[in-house]
Amino acid sequence: MITALTHSLVSTPSTTVWSQSQSVKKENALVGIVVCLSIQEDVGLLDLASVGGAYLAKITDLWEKDSSNLEWLVGLRDDTKEIESRGIKIDVVGYQLLGSQLMLWGSGKMKGYLWREGELAMLGDSTTLVNGVKGEVRPHDMVLLANEQ
Repeated sequence: MITALTHSLVSTPSTTVWSQSQSVKKENALVGIVVCLSIQEDVGLLDLASVGGAYLAKITDLWEKDSSNLEWLVGLRDDTKEIESRGIKIDVVGYQLLGSQLMLWGSGKMKGYLWREGELAMLGDSTTLVNGVKGEVRPHDMVLLANEQ
């Protein structure tokens, strides 16, 4: 049996960078997301925390409906495109742990790593996570999700 614990370390928000990590455990599924929003310069009226908070709220609503299927990933992709159309750079990775099966999907400069038996292996980066990766986790494995920040 796999028991999952989540921890997050995010950067201090500023007027040009905002990041957040969130996870929800429902029944036998754990779903989560790590998001980093950034802009090249402070444009004044654009509040990254508001944009990011609305993004996370919509994804959380999708999780509440049914976290066991991957429909929420479709919403993640659609909303990512909408945010990028506003001139905001978004780095995001979503994950789902269902039993021992792990699925990762990402966009932007995100990376996923697996720490297993003293070895660190890359699960995916910005070129592979866009199509999604999946695999099986074992007891005592650690999955690390990171962006370039």
